Amino acid sequence: LRGSIRTIFDYSLNDICALTNLSQENMKLALTREYSLPFVYLGNDLPEIVTFVRELGLDITKGGRFYHLIERSVKKSLAISWLIDNLKRQCSNKQFTTIAIGDGENDLCMFEVVDKSILIPNKATQIDKKKLAGLNYIKAKYEGPKGWASAVEKIIFK
Repeated sequence: LRGSIRTIFDYSLNDICALTNLSQENMKLALTREYSLPFVYLGNDLPEIVTFVRELGLDITKGGRFYHLIERSVKKSLAISWLIDNLKRQCSNKQFTTIAIGDGENDLCMFEVVDKSILIPNKATQIDKKKLAGLNYIKAKYEGPKGWASAVEKIIFK
């Protein structure tokens, strides 16, 4: 397994900053994460690795640049649902629209629990079209922050 996986902790700070396009300051913050372990997959035995980690009660999800080792109970959709429920309870007299934005397979679960979803194109990650079937989303025209901004503007000013 060690030869197939390189976690973000296996890289030097300079190398991981180059890989993620984050500054050293922001990367140091990213390294304090608590709920997932990002890694680069270098092998050809991913199904075997997924089977192994699931036996341990963990899961692997694919993000925009990295795979992530996570506890099975950790999902972005659960956090979003919790936030939406609390907002509805605290702001019961207000109406709002919830939006999820993502560029990787690990973001698709959020699309199921919000009002509007935006898929940001990402050349590094091709999402299986079967996984997009049945999801209500718009696809941004551009990658990265430009795609994020233009898609949000389109929703807000529509």
